[in-house]
Amino acid sequence: MFKFFNPHPGGTSTDVGDCVKRSIVVTTGMKYADVQRQLNAFKKVTGAKNFYSNKNPHHYVEDVLEAKKMALGKEFTVDEFCKSHPLGRFILDLPGHWVGIYNSDHYDTWDCSKEKVNFAYQI
Repeated sequence: MFKFFNPHPGGTSTDVGDCVKRSIVVTTGMKYADVQRQLNAFKKVTGAKNFYSNKNPHHYVEDVLEAKKMALGKEFTVDEFCKSHPLGRFILDLPGHWVGIYNSDHYDTWDCSKEKVNFAYQI
């Protein structure tokens, strides 16, 4: 089920391109500022220009958070994934977007429940 979630310090804007940070906050409980700081620092490890380029977020989630990338085996929408994985914490990679899942609820600034899932990380 969709739950509105906007931890961005500005609070009011929902279109700031921070879905990676939001999904990490939801699934880890880390503070937004800490996630932002760590992603930016991790650029030095990956050689990325921005926190979101050169697969920097993927490497961060895999190497720092030690998340496991899941082979889904079939095509899912966000809603279908949540129904088939009712417990746990997951970051879903969608076309051009990430969303955080906590116990079958997806937390985001918009309802992406009908979007297709590329793959998932289990946190």
